[in-house]
Amino acid sequence: MAANFTVSVDEVSCPVCHDIFTCPVVLSCSHSLCKDCLQQCRTAGFHKCPLCQRACPPGTEPPVNLALKNLCERFHLEQEVAGGSETLCGRHGEKLKLFCLVDKQPICADCVPDLHDRHECCHLKVAVHDHKMRMQAALKPLQEKLENFKKISETRDQKLHHIKSQVQQTEKQIKEEFQELHQFLHQEEAARIAALRAEETQRSQTLSRKMEEVVRKMKALSTTVKAIEQEMGKDDVSFLQVREKARYKSKCYFTHLAYRRRSTGRILGI
Repeated sequence: MAANFTVSVDEVSCPVCHDIFTCPVVLSCSHSLCKDCLQQCRTAGFHKCPLCQRACPPGTEPPVNLALKNLCERFHLEQEVAGGSETLCGRHGEKLKLFCLVDKQPICADCVPDLHDRHECCHLKVAVHDHKMRMQAALKPLQEKLENFKKISETRDQKLHHIKSQVQQTEKQIKEEFQELHQFLHQEEAARIAALRAEETQRSQTLSRKMEEVVRKMKALSTTVKAIEQEMGKDDVSFLQVREKARYKSKCYFTHLAYRRRSTGRILGI
C-alpha cells in the first residue's frame, strides 16, 4: 500500500524519465523536467517541450526550478522518515519487491504494467541472492590474493623480527667480548706496571747497597790518607824510616781500591 505523503509522487516526477526530479529546470512554457533529460532530448534532435510541444530554443539555458527542487528534497526526506531503511518506489511510493532483468533495476508491482511491460522480472530477494553469489565468486580470488598478501606480510614481519633478534644478539656478544678484552688489557697493564715497579725497587736496593759499600771504602781511604799525611809531616829521619812501610800500605790499598772500582762499575753498568 502506498505511503501517505504531504507531497505526491506526481508532483515531483519528471515527465520524461518518470522518476523523481534531478536538478529540475523550468522551460519557457512553464513545464519542468530534469536537466539531464532536457540535454538528452536536445542530443536526440528534439527541441520541443515533451508535454505541450512548444519550441525550446537550443541556444538558451533554462533556469533551475528552485521551488520544485526544494519540493523534491522534502519528498525524499518524507520517504526516509516513513520508510525507515526501506527504499520506496520514487514513482508509486510502493516497496521495491521486484527486479527488472532488462533494465537492471529494482521496481515495485505497479511499475510492471506502467514502465516494464513484457520485461522479464524476478523477486528482489532472488536477484539479490544471484548478485551476491556472483560477487562472492568474484570476491573469492580477491580474498585469496589478500590472504597471500597477509602471509607475505607476516613472513616479512617474522624475517624482520629474526634479523632484529640476530642483530641484538650479535651486538650483545660483541660488547661482552670487548668487555673481556678491556678487562684483560687492564689486568695486563696492571701486571706490567707492577713488574716494572718491582724491578725498579730491586735495582734501587742493589744500587743503595753498593753505594753504602763505596761510602764505607771512602771513609777507610780518607783514614789512610790522613795517616800518610801525618807520617809525611814527621822529621826527615822518621819519614825515611817509615817510607817503605807507607809505600807498601798505599800500594796494597790502591790495588784493592781499583779492584773494587771495577766491580762497582760492572754492577752499576758504568
